[in-house]
Amino acid sequence: MDIHLTPSIEQHFYLSQKMVASLYTLQLPVLEFAEWLKEEVEKNPFLEHEYTQQKIYPETAIIHHPSLFEYMMEQARLIFTSRELPIAEMLIGNLDDDGFLGMPLEAFSSQFAVKTLETILIKIQSLEPCGVGARNLQESLLIQLTAKGKAHGMSYQLILQHFDDLLHHRFSLIQKDTGLSHKKLVELIAKEITPLDIHPGRRFIEAHTHLVIPDIALKKEGESWAIEINEEPLPQFKVTAESKSLYDQLKPEERPFVEKHLLSAHWLKQLITQRQETLYKIAEYILKVQAPFFEGHSVALIPMTLHDLALALGHHASTISRAILHKHLAFPGGLIPLQDMLCHKQSPSNQVAKKMIAEWIQQENKKEPLSDEALSKKLQNSGISCARRTVAKYRRFLNIPTVPFRIQNP
Repeated sequence: MDIHLTPSIEQHFYLSQKMVASLYTLQLPVLEFAEWLKEEVEKNPFLEHEYTQQKIYPETAIIHHPSLFEYMMEQARLIFTSRELPIAEMLIGNLDDDGFLGMPLEAFSSQFAVKTLETILIKIQSLEPCGVGARNLQESLLIQLTAKGKAHGMSYQLILQHFDDLLHHRFSLIQKDTGLSHKKLVELIAKEITPLDIHPGRRFIEAHTHLVIPDIALKKEGESWAIEINEEPLPQFKVTAESKSLYDQLKPEERPFVEKHLLSAHWLKQLITQRQETLYKIAEYILKVQAPFFEGHSVALIPMTLHDLALALGHHASTISRAILHKHLAFPGGLIPLQDMLCHKQSPSNQVAKKMIAEWIQQENKKEPLSDEALSKKLQNSGISCARRTVAKYRRFLNIPTVPFRIQNP
């Protein structure tokens, strides 16, 4: 079989739609790119999958977990009337990731009376997980204590009347007002307040979080580094044997259909090669610039902007931006988003700062946990400039509660 692809047909496949597809797939992480590629292969009647032994990733076995909204609506349908349900659905749909209603009820008053909204919100607060539907953390903790039958207990009064003092570790003021000894106060906090869930809706986010599969892996081999572009999830394919005999049997005017799909197959192969080559060049340059970071000699990243990366590789900045979007790089120190490797000034990786904060809190004295200010100073002593507010942001990202909620019984 001798197939001659005419210029007009080639031009057809390299018009804007192929360029758009090329840019689109460049920004996909490897698992999503593999799914897209699989669909393209299945659409082509002259391609077939080659089944080779590949690594099995947990993502292929992930089952669907209900979202917070789905979970709560299943319960809402059982307790709300047909008239109340649309209002309940609206309020539940406006809960944030923690399960809190961040908007005042007055924001919905143009549609419904505030008194009606209040009545329905109270019923929503009776749903699982306990503590959702609250307007803030304080209300959520009070809801949880009420559900535990402690609405008349001292822990409830502490949250109700001394919430700000608890958050800021002002125990002496609480002791003065309540008459509790320091030992009794600490025991009460550890026994009844610390076990409460400060992010009651978060578990549903975690249920939907797929494990991240890196597109790039850096491996230390002796004194040198090896760069691996992850191709494991990508489907292997080839042109079917039948297409060759079919082509020879076709009349000249019927052959363009086959030529079109064969060109598409060739384009898919090129697309994979170009994508892998681009990612390899990006990894190679990042490794060259940030070698001290990967070697563990420094927690700080050397200044490297998107423009620097694009200029070094001879690509437009928009192309490099797409190439690093949603991609992760694995190295002996962990997993890091490619975008986090870019910085405008000498600065530590926020991944390193988060890791250090998590380790320090894990090792802290549980009788006297580290405050955000103390963590900030420890980071500064380690050569990382990190303000208290930034520490607090990282701590929340790590789902680590504030000092009062980390105190344990002496």
